[in-house]
Amino acid sequence: MLARSAPALVPVGISAGLGLLLELPEGGPSAEHLIEQAGLRSIALHSLASGYADGHAPGDGIVLGYGALPEHDVAAGLEALGELLAELIPS
Repeated sequence: MLARSAPALVPVGISAGLGLLLELPEGGPSAEHLIEQAGLRSIALHSLASGYADGHAPGDGIVLGYGALPEHDVAAGLEALGELLAELIPS
């Protein structure tokens, strides 16, 4: 679903089952900008950097947690996120 909206993103770690890392392409919006814009749409995202003790990740990315999301909310959440990503990230 997200691949159609933002094909430039690289998903990593989905097999873990609780979250998904989306590596952001160079030249695109920063994780901070995506997080800010997502918040305006009631979508909670986290930067990859927030998972590092010093706040510096080896690359820019966002983390989507879905382990506690009710199954019936997944499709609507992905649709809303896909619309945002399609607006902000060039394909």
